Amino acid sequence: MWNEEELRRLIAHGETSTVELKVAPPRPTELAERLCGMANAQGGCLIIGVEDGILKIVGVQDARAAVDVVLRAARQIQPLLVLDPPEPEICSLDGKHLVVVGVPPHRGPLYQSSGVFWIRRSTHTIPLTLSEVFELANDRGLIRWEVQPARKATLQDIDLERVHAYLRRRS
Repeated sequence: MWNEEELRRLIAHGETSTVELKVAPPRPTELAERLCGMANAQGGCLIIGVEDGILKIVGVQDARAAVDVVLRAARQIQPLLVLDPPEPEICSLDGKHLVVVGVPPHRGPLYQSSGVFWIRRSTHTIPLTLSEVFELANDRGLIRWEVQPARKATLQDIDLERVHAYLRRRS
């Protein structure tokens, strides 16, 4: 899926809101946060085997082990995050192996790892605040506000004229 030209272009532009570069695979828990953050934002890709500060391709020693770390990280995300493609790709650039992970953009569920909803903002992955979780859930149609109880509302809050107008229009 990833061609050499596209990978070189992504690496040359460095980390962005949709690209994360890692010199080596981090712990699965940390990696799960990064993947979750991308999925809750606009998707993107993670490239393992690149020194992000200087954009140097260093490769990974054991690409299969790096793929395993990515898959273990993805299993820590709730609901289950399906990568695109489902298994990270091992690509070669300059005779070095890179592991490339595609995270599709999602407009459905909100993803969480370790009980936290994460989001990618610029080059950082940060936890969402409670109000941001509600806002994203509302934007994605996950919360139906019209069926939620109006807390602290009283009968005096009901506009009887509007109720009668509505009833007159009903068939």
